[in-house]
Amino acid sequence: MYLIKVTKEEDIEEVMDFIRNEKSGLNLKPDWTYPEGERNASFDQWINH
Repeated sequence: MYLIKVTKEEDIEEVMDFIRNEKSGLNLKPDWTYPEGERNASFDQWINH
């Protein structure tokens, strides 16, 4: 499991772009929030790929 902590606010957009779009990134969809108790569908898809 990966934990990503971005400490510089100016780096947030770059990190999000890497996670979502870079070929070597995680290619997760931008579903950062979801209802409590619900699964994160794009993370599940990524982890089970």
